[in-house]
Amino acid sequence: MEAYTRKQELRSSEAFLVTTAVNFGRDQARRSARMHMVSGELDLETIADVAPSPEEQLAIQERLRRANSGLARLNPMTRRCLLAQRVDGLTFSQIAAREGLSVAAVEKRVARGLTFLTQWMGNEQ
Repeated sequence: MEAYTRKQELRSSEAFLVTTAVNFGRDQARRSARMHMVSGELDLETIADVAPSPEEQLAIQERLRRANSGLARLNPMTRRCLLAQRVDGLTFSQIAAREGLSVAAVEKRVARGLTFLTQWMGNEQ
């Protein structure tokens, strides 16, 4: 993700990760289908549709909404520090310089943010 964000703007890390996972599954299915074709055993039953089902798409969208809701509940400074570290790939030192905080303060904010979001996402029913 870090290499991608150097060249492209990333609007949503969650959406990026979901898209990456879906594309990875598609690539595996294509590779598997090619292997069957090469061996001459083309069986249409073994070619899987790796696109998420409508139910899976709904669950993914709900999880993204929940994650965004949790991010919105964070203190703005904590949110900026967490996203800078996790999405932008900045080091704690770079974030500290950008935000005018000590490195230790940035580390604590990121840790608190991750703890809150982990609990927030774990409480989804």
